[in-house]
Amino acid sequence: MLNTKIKIWETPNPGEEKGVIFVIHGMGEYHKRYDDFGKYISKKGYKVAMIDHKGHGINIESMDKLGFIDDNFQSSLEEIKSAIEKVREENQEIPLFILGHSMGSFMTQILFEDGVKAQGIILSGSVRPFKISIKFAYTLASFLLLFRNKRSYMFDKIVFGLNNIKFKGKSKFRWLTRDEKSIEEFEKDPLCGCVPYTSYYRGLFYMIGKTIDVGEKEKNIETPMYIFSGSDDPVGEYGVGTKKLYKFYKKLGYKDIELKIYPRGRHEMLNEINRKEVYDNLLKWLIRRS
Repeated sequence: MLNTKIKIWETPNPGEEKGVIFVIHGMGEYHKRYDDFGKYISKKGYKVAMIDHKGHGINIESMDKLGFIDDNFQSSLEEIKSAIEKVREENQEIPLFILGHSMGSFMTQILFEDGVKAQGIILSGSVRPFKISIKFAYTLASFLLLFRNKRSYMFDKIVFGLNNIKFKGKSKFRWLTRDEKSIEEFEKDPLCGCVPYTSYYRGLFYMIGKTIDVGEKEKNIETPMYIFSGSDDPVGEYGVGTKKLYKFYKKLGYKDIELKIYPRGRHEMLNEINRKEVYDNLLKWLIRRS
């Protein structure tokens, strides 16, 4: 069931769209972080659509609900699925692509495994997770929830504490992008970068764990896949984990799969200093598959 508004970046010439991209965002952010991407891509003929996940952006009842999830993201996944189907229904004549960034890339893989169809899948800032680490993190979060559910500064340090180790600067979010203006906007936005609740982290670890076993139900190997990241993205293990993700899907038998790793790029390639290059490369990939 869809209980939030779908954000749409329309093309200049309605009725002449080449396709539509449904974006699934990451943690600690919302649709506003994709405004530059949405405006640029829509001008090139591709409509862009997305929603804010529950506990994110405008999809909250009050600020104390920002970063709060208590059902392992199950209702969030259902809401995203409903939004995708609504966008598909309203754009039946054009191909639909799904782009998942960071946490959204794990959501994308789960939805794809559960039967959500797309002309192509795009994974940004992603990684092939390590099973033992994720199981331990999920067990620890579940144990802590037996006592109290509060904003978890402990998990915030565990998950993000080492992300800035390679980068000079004062901002705790400098691992996101080399674009200082983008970082400043992130820091000043009260809807970005909050410390989530313990139950949120449990849900995050649960979802990441589910992606370890993707491919068991249906491989969907005919669906094109495009994976991109930065070589300095700590989430992608500085390119190593992203390459593992690519090799995983290649081993499953995916025939049309591409990997692009941008030198010195950080986590948010869609907000990087060379973002136009990133957009244009993605557009070339889309055009060949539309």
